[in-house]
Amino acid sequence: MMNTHTNETKGKTNELLPVETGNPLALPKGVQILNGPDGKPLYVLVPYAQYMESVESSEHPDDKVEIPNEVVRLAIVESKGIVRAWREHLGFTQAALAKEMKISQPALAQLEKPGRVLRLPTRKRLADALGIASEQLRLAEED
Repeated sequence: MMNTHTNETKGKTNELLPVETGNPLALPKGVQILNGPDGKPLYVLVPYAQYMESVESSEHPDDKVEIPNEVVRLAIVESKGIVRAWREHLGFTQAALAKEMKISQPALAQLEKPGRVLRLPTRKRLADALGIASEQLRLAEED
């Protein structure tokens, strides 16, 4: 039999479910599940040391993406958009980058519009032509 502990929060009862020993689906030692008022899991409570170990050992690819300050300044402060900012930072003209991508200059101009959300294949083609990682063409979560 599993013991439960309830926690009153803003008039709603949340149930803490400790790990049951011998349960093949048991969570690691010290981990608890906090259920919402509907009885479905809402939060997982873990010891702080275990959480920190998890955070430090996990891979975060977006954390390793670097965008030069100049590119951020051009894209954000001067509102040029990320594609144009990278192009200007790397010294490409629209004509040269369009030729490298095998697209027309007007097509590139459309891709350079500020706020334009690039599809992944387009972002990869642009990145290859610019010689940068495709993740560097994103200033925020866009897709």
